Amino acid sequence: MRDNHIVVGKILKNIGKNGDVKVLPLTDFPDRFKRLESVYLFLEHGNEYILNNDSELFEIANVDIQNESVIMKFHGISNQDDASKLRNALICIDEKDRIPLPDGRFYLYELIGFRVKAEGTYLGKVEKIENYGGDDLLKVKSFKEKFFFVPINEFFIIKINSSLKEIEINLIEGLIE
Repeated sequence: MRDNHIVVGKILKNIGKNGDVKVLPLTDFPDRFKRLESVYLFLEHGNEYILNNDSELFEIANVDIQNESVIMKFHGISNQDDASKLRNALICIDEKDRIPLPDGRFYLYELIGFRVKAEGTYLGKVEKIENYGGDDLLKVKSFKEKFFFVPINEFFIIKINSSLKEIEINLIEGLIE
């Protein structure tokens, strides 16, 4: 996937015979789907973008938000066979089109590459953001080439300094082994 693209959803399955798809929103702003005009669809398993009439952009025909999911219809996708080919595709937008956050707030992916420190000692760098059903976790690669996880919550994260690209954490016993 391109560096300037961010994922805002994942297509779960096709619905009905007209080419509609059910989308799992991967954003804190599911209403954003109603404001989108077009998106990119990326298949992780093939490491490729899906083409729609020789274009990587899929124009959105309709969006309906229902409880925890989004139902979308794309121009050029008019039947269940075409829609089924979109299954498991990640819905991507250009980073420039993301919703701006207030000062002091961050998108989680922005923390990748930040150095992690505790009590003035650098412990490693954020490699990835993970989630196993609870809090989001910083996956930190230590300078000893080992990984440890830090929950992203007010107890563990003391301060995030975006200008220095540093995260200060509350180091408790057993967090790093």
